[in-house]
Amino acid sequence: MTIREITKSDIKELAALYVSVFSSPPWNEPWAQKAAHERLEWIYESKGFLGFLANEQESIQGMVLGNIEPFLGERAFYLREMLVRPDKQGKGLGSKLLKQLHVHLREMFVSRSYLITKNESPAAKFYLSNGYALECADGFYEIPLNS
Repeated sequence: MTIREITKSDIKELAALYVSVFSSPPWNEPWAQKAAHERLEWIYESKGFLGFLANEQESIQGMVLGNIEPFLGERAFYLREMLVRPDKQGKGLGSKLLKQLHVHLREMFVSRSYLITKNESPAAKFYLSNGYALECADGFYEIPLNS
């Protein structure tokens, strides 16, 4: 298993994995290949992008990606997306991806990493077990604009 930085040529395979993971439980989101590709390409091309993938036998097994951004005179990392192939979950791969990301961020003088996920999801437990803390004072507010 190797972990390396994501390149633009990885987007197509990452999009297929994204659809596979997020269209399945517990997420059950209605992703299509084109929409996933568009999202990942947009994030990749946005300012401050940084991402890593885990590769085994020429097949992507997981990824973590997001953007470095200025925050109160420091640099923060917004972890936008992370996933691990379902048959590889629970085996330490996600933790290895986060560790690689955090080492790289420290080398780039990034002071914090933050993310948004569902509180009752397996992902929330995973992030807590990898040192993230739930900031109870913060809320995520959303308004649908297409209704």
